[in-house]
Amino acid sequence: MPGLASPGAFVSALLPDLTLAAGTLLLLLVTVGRPQQTVLGRAEGAERTGLLIRLALVLVLIVGATVGMSWYNGVAGTADQRIAGDGFRWAIDLIVIAGTAFTLMLLDAEHDKSHAFGPEIPVLLLLSLSGMMLLAAARDLMLVFLGVELMSLAVYVLAAVNRRSARGAEAAIKYFLLGAFSTGFMLYGMALLFGATGSTKLVDIRGVECSSSRRQLAVPRWIRNAVGWVRIQDCGGTIPPLDARCLRWSTVANHCVHGRRCKNRGVRNVCTRIL
Repeated sequence: MPGLASPGAFVSALLPDLTLAAGTLLLLLVTVGRPQQTVLGRAEGAERTGLLIRLALVLVLIVGATVGMSWYNGVAGTADQRIAGDGFRWAIDLIVIAGTAFTLMLLDAEHDKSHAFGPEIPVLLLLSLSGMMLLAAARDLMLVFLGVELMSLAVYVLAAVNRRSARGAEAAIKYFLLGAFSTGFMLYGMALLFGATGSTKLVDIRGVECSSSRRQLAVPRWIRNAVGWVRIQDCGGTIPPLDARCLRWSTVANHCVHGRRCKNRGVRNVCTRIL
C-alpha cells in the first residue's frame, strides 16, 4: 500500500521496542508456566518474583544497549514519518529505561523484606515501559493512542500492587475510571483532528494551511470554548510558528475564533494554534 513503510524499515526503527516486547512475553510465559505456591503471609508465587525481577533488569539493560546502538548508528525513522528516529526519541527512551531499572532494583530490595509482590509485577513494569517507548517513537495519532493505552493498562494494575491496602484498591479503581473517561476525550479530539486535516500523522496535521477558506468542523461554539479547541484563523495576515507566547494571550483566542483582528499591537500577528 502506498504511504506505508517497508517491513525492514519498520523493524529497524522499532528494534528496541520489539526486543523489549519479545523479552516481556518470554517472562510472561515463565510466570504462568508452573503453578504458583501459596504461603501464609506471602504473595502468591512470591518465591519466583526475585528471579523474575533480576531477569527483567537484565532485559532492560539489553534494551538500553540496543537504544544506545541505534542512536549511535543514526537509525532513522520510517519513510512515512509515522515513527521517529531522532535524538529526542532516543533520549526519552534512555530516561524511561533508567527509571524502570531503578524501579526494579527498589522492587527487589523491598520484596526481599516483605515478600508482598507476585511474579506478575516485573512483567507489568516491562509492559508499561514498552508503552512509554512506543509513545516516544510515535509520530502518528494511532500510535500515540496505542502507546498511551499500553502504558495505562499496566499501571491500572500496578496502582493496586499492594493487595493488603484498601487505599491501593481505591487508587486503582479511581485511576481506572479516570483513564476510561480521558481515553474517550482523547479519541474525540483525535477524531476532530482527523476530520479537520484528513490525516492522523502529526507532520500532516502540523502542515495544514491556516486559511479562512478551510472548512470548519461542525462543533457548537460553546463546546469549542469549553474544551479549548480553536479553529485556526488568520488574525493579522501572518501566522508564525507556535511558541510559548501564544499560550499566555487568551484574548487572542477570542479574537481568532470570531474572525476579528487582534487589537493588541504587540500580539497582532499572533494566532493561537491548538492542533
